[in-house]
Order: sequence, then C-alpha cells, then structure tokens
Amino acid sequence: MSTSVQKLWVDLNQELAYLSSEAGPTQLFTLIANWLRAKAQIIGDQKMTRWGLNFFLNITVDDYPHELSELAVEDEIAAFQSLEPRDIDTFLMRVRDILWQSIVLISDRTCPRCGEGLETLYDPDLDRPVFSCRFHRWAEMPDRTEWGGGMLVPITRQNLKRFGLLREPN
Repeated sequence: MSTSVQKLWVDLNQELAYLSSEAGPTQLFTLIANWLRAKAQIIGDQKMTRWGLNFFLNITVDDYPHELSELAVEDEIAAFQSLEPRDIDTFLMRVRDILWQSIVLISDRTCPRCGEGLETLYDPDLDRPVFSCRFHRWAEMPDRTEWGGGMLVPITRQNLKRFGLLREPN
C-alpha cells in the first residue's frame, strides 16, 4: 500500500473511532461524507469521478431512506478497519460502497440468481424504480421484466412515496 493510501486509510479510521457504538447508517454516512469532502482535493477529481464519490457530496442525506438501511454499522467498520487497501482504487471503492449501502433501501424482492434482497434504485432516464442485485448482474422493473440497462442511482424518499414503495421503519 502506498504511503498516501495508508495515510488516508489511517485518517478515516481515526474519524470512525469517534462514532458511538450505537451509531446508525445516518451517522456513518455523515461522518464519511464530511471526511470525503475534506479530502476530495487530495484524492483528486479523476478518482472522485471514477468512483462516483461526487454524487455523495452533492446530496442531502435526509432525501434518502437512510433510516431504513440494513447496513450493520459496527460490522462494516470492523471489516473496513481489518483490511488495509492495496491501492487507492480499492480504498475508494470500499468508501463508495459504505456510502451507497448507508442510503439504499433493500426491497422485499429477491434476486432470482442468489435469493438476496434487491436494492431499490432509480433510473432517471426512465423515471422509474428499478430493483437490482448487489452481487449479480440482475435488475428488474416493477413489473418484474428485466431492466434494459443504463444508469442507476439510489432512489430518493420522494420517489419512493411517488411510486408507493416507502415502508415505514419498525
């Protein structure tokens, strides 16, 4: 691992140490997004764009169903801290994945290939929700037909309500 990647990894781990053991996905998202905002210039525009990290710096977390995230914060932090990244790309991919999982809602639908819950995402070109597997190349439309491809982003709370997909937390 290069010195600059190690410094970023150590720095983020130090920030994560300040999180309460009772912190949820919202607090984790906010801490990492703030850290990323402070480090964006060091990371550089090319890497920020390549890994889709600018998206997370330009959203308001409350616009997303973060309180419904199934992210296990303690487990995610422990896994992040236990594996030193080999390079900057691996590190940024892991940061992106944590941010993504902090705001994405897992639906009641399951992947026909692995049985895991499908993420509830949004296709801005079609203006429709899409249900996608994190582990396989599978995504489907609300009518369960295979999605044709394009760009997917986390679905906002407003769109979840508009499409009748918002379930309230227990």
